[in-house]
Amino acid sequence: MGDATFHSTHWSVVRGGASADAELRRVSLERLCNQYWFPLYAHLRRRGRDADRAADLVQGFFAQLLSRDGLSTVKEDVGPFRAWLMGALRNHERDEVARERALKRGGGAVPIPIDPEEGERRLELAGESLDDPVRAFDRAWALSVLDQGLLLLEQEMKRSGDARRFEVLGPQLSIGGDDRPREELARELDMKPVALRVTLMRLRRRYRELLVQVVTDSVGSAEEAGQELELLSAALSGESRDPV
Repeated sequence: MGDATFHSTHWSVVRGGASADAELRRVSLERLCNQYWFPLYAHLRRRGRDADRAADLVQGFFAQLLSRDGLSTVKEDVGPFRAWLMGALRNHERDEVARERALKRGGGAVPIPIDPEEGERRLELAGESLDDPVRAFDRAWALSVLDQGLLLLEQEMKRSGDARRFEVLGPQLSIGGDDRPREELARELDMKPVALRVTLMRLRRRYRELLVQVVTDSVGSAEEAGQELELLSAALSGESRDPV
């Protein structure tokens, strides 16, 4: 949904969400919402919320962060931002249930809409067998990281004039993506099979580098990034393709 690219590090975006500048706060929250709405949605769905209620809760949660400067309480040295986010969502859900009132969707406060149909489509791709809410969140987060890395690679290749090459080969990097024969891909790009193989190796290597960058930006240290990458791999276990 939208352009999820961070123009600086992940933590600088989080800090922007706590800024006194209302416009910077709005833009920063939009970027964070783009990356995290689906993991939070998946978590709530696996906790038994129906699609509309899960969408309402996630949307209301981000609206609350925007209106109450909720991100000002986030500290970079207390663990992964995603862990803080899931805890904050649970607190928000508890407060909403206690008040026994339905959230109003949007109201002009939330930067982007939460689409239950899109959430259900992505939830099905994430695996219906994952009934545990925490595992569902971790898996949805892992898939979002993969999407973020792929988007960064696409933008990078477009800037270098390789948009067509990404269009053909990008799907080869994604889970459940294009599985056409290499010979067909080589013909489409007017490349020799050997050259295509080398190109794919380079793209996969760069994709892995970008995934490491995305994860490192979200935790703030190389040590924590290693732990997050292990979690990402574990969350995706059982998939036929694992770029990490």
